[in-house]
Amino acid sequence: MKKIIEVVGAILENPNGDIFCAMRPKDKTFPGMWEFPGGKIEEGEEPKRALEREIKEELNIDIRADKLFDEVQKEYEEFVIKLSTYSCTVLDFSEFRLIEHQDFKWMKKELLMTLDWVPTDIPTVERLINLNKSKKIVNKIIYSEIKELLGTTEIEIEIRPRSIVLNIISGGEWYQKSLKTLPELKADLERFYVNKLVIDELISKVDEERRKKS
Repeated sequence: MKKIIEVVGAILENPNGDIFCAMRPKDKTFPGMWEFPGGKIEEGEEPKRALEREIKEELNIDIRADKLFDEVQKEYEEFVIKLSTYSCTVLDFSEFRLIEHQDFKWMKKELLMTLDWVPTDIPTVERLINLNKSKKIVNKIIYSEIKELLGTTEIEIEIRPRSIVLNIISGGEWYQKSLKTLPELKADLERFYVNKLVIDELISKVDEERRKKS
């Protein structure tokens, strides 16, 4: 029976939604191929803590391993790799440096497959790309439906990694007549899972503009 090697990988995403990709060292298996940074889980070590340790050792940055994103098991000639990837939050990038890897790139999700990936990582890369495509489709639906229900002259929707920022504009001013009551507007935004802090900020600004006009 082949030995199963358990490893962890980090999905690091910058504010632009780009993914951190690392090129493997020349003196290890799959030299020059690309991977999610990470490494082996030591005996008795919890996977998330192992990932945080590995990233510190490889990139000299501090992260928090958050939600499990994907699990892949790949059989090779002499061993089996079980890779668990986690979505991570970067806590401190100020002293970043490559300690083991040859190179790194921040890549847009739709361009990830232009790199030559380690076979174990490919299913996770494909999942990232497919999720990105799905989000774009959903964002178009959200834009269309919110535009219809709010009935404003122009709606600009800017998609961020973890929230939807709405700017409701008409003729350069907040439009009073076509907007619903504030409770109705809040309920509509909540229905589209808009971030609560964004909703509160939006409602506050609409209320402020209405008070100025009254």
